[in-house]
Amino acid sequence: MWLDIEGPQRLGRLILWDTGEAELELADVASGEVNARHHQVDGRDDFERAAAALLDWVTAAR
Repeated sequence: MWLDIEGPQRLGRLILWDTGEAELELADVASGEVNARHHQVDGRDDFERAAAALLDWVTAAR
């Protein structure tokens, strides 16, 4: 499963595998810089934290 969120200045993607491994990719449109973070998601709380980090990243640039 994956979740993409796009804003005018920042983009983000959260990829979650069946194993519980997750990749959080955060990109800045202007610079082209991409920051990838690997996470272990062991439950709903972990998933919600990762999704919140994704949303915070994209919306912080407003």
